[in-house]
Amino acid sequence: MIRTSFIFFLDTYVKVAMFNSIGQQLSKSKTSIRRSMCDPEYNENFVFQIIEFELPSVSLMFSVVNIKKMRRKEIIGWFSMGRDNTGEDEEAHWKEMIEAKGQPRKRWHILSAVDY
Repeated sequence: MIRTSFIFFLDTYVKVAMFNSIGQQLSKSKTSIRRSMCDPEYNENFVFQIIEFELPSVSLMFSVVNIKKMRRKEIIGWFSMGRDNTGEDEEAHWKEMIEAKGQPRKRWHILSAVDY
């Protein structure tokens, strides 16, 4: 579950991408767009097919994207879990998901800032 808070209204979605250990994108997906929402909640499931023994070598990157005028897109924030975690919470969530053997696991995550 991903939740963001903003003072103003944005059109946003979440992009999820799976990467291998050398940074190649293996798969991607995204949520539906939340239009003109101050505090959007993305309660959507993502399914990626991967062989179990490859799990330690992949990462999932979650990016919250703002759709600006003229179809321009801007990443508001992001976090990563798996091989390349952005923090201890993401590492713990990843381990919990692997141990759950396909059962859904939900957690809140803090977005990292994007440096332009």
